[in-house]
Amino acid sequence: MPNPKSYIQSEHIRYFKFIGRVIAKALFEGCLLECYFVRSIYKMIIGQKLNFKDLEDFDNNLYVGLNWCLQPNSDIDALYESFSTNEDYFGKTKTIDLVPDGRNIDVTKDNKEYYVERKAYYHLYKSVQDQIDAFLDGFYEIIPKELVSIFTYKELELLISGLPDFKSKYSITL
Repeated sequence: MPNPKSYIQSEHIRYFKFIGRVIAKALFEGCLLECYFVRSIYKMIIGQKLNFKDLEDFDNNLYVGLNWCLQPNSDIDALYESFSTNEDYFGKTKTIDLVPDGRNIDVTKDNKEYYVERKAYYHLYKSVQDQIDAFLDGFYEIIPKELVSIFTYKELELLISGLPDFKSKYSITL
């Protein structure tokens, strides 16, 4: 998953576009790469809609916390949350609205599902939108979206990376 702070490097967008091309070229040529992405990256490549569950392998702590919010007996009002999130930009905190004027909209038991959806979408895509879009632009230059969209995200992962090798220095050969 791209780092939202990669903007510190002035050429970062060009690098993400280049990496998109490299991954697509390897896929096109049938070369397996020893790189594994979070589920949401594969889903974005094939154009599949992201959902809250995609947070699980990206940020498990955030996933667990937001999953608690969705529970019927959670006391969401006690959190005093709003439809915003705070991001640290090298020592400066910036409040980001998840919806228009989100910092002034309280999360309640009636809107908590929408809050969880917006928060997940922000962390999986909006916070790294420039990087993801550049990566996808590069990827689609080599393999058009309509060609790769026939795969599931699991199939795409296998096509790009193959099966992981779990060899151990203690493996037993029979």
